[in-house]
Amino acid sequence: FVKKGAIVSVLVPDALFTKLPFQLSEDQVVYEDSDIIVVDKPSGLSTQSTQTPGEDHLYGAVIAYLTAKNPSK
Repeated sequence: FVKKGAIVSVLVPDALFTKLPFQLSEDQVVYEDSDIIVVDKPSGLSTQSTQTPGEDHLYGAVIAYLTAKNPSK
């Protein structure tokens, strides 16, 4: 038991604070056919890549989504 007034330290691994890359899920795909894809883009997510390496963007997420769905193309 912890006594009232005691100081408790908690060590949290840095890995818990690592940002995971954005992945487009099927729930976010509003419409898709062979010519067009319409997605529900989260606010704050860039549409195109920027000069900041490793920053998530919608274009990359759509390419990864389509590649995973059709690996032969």
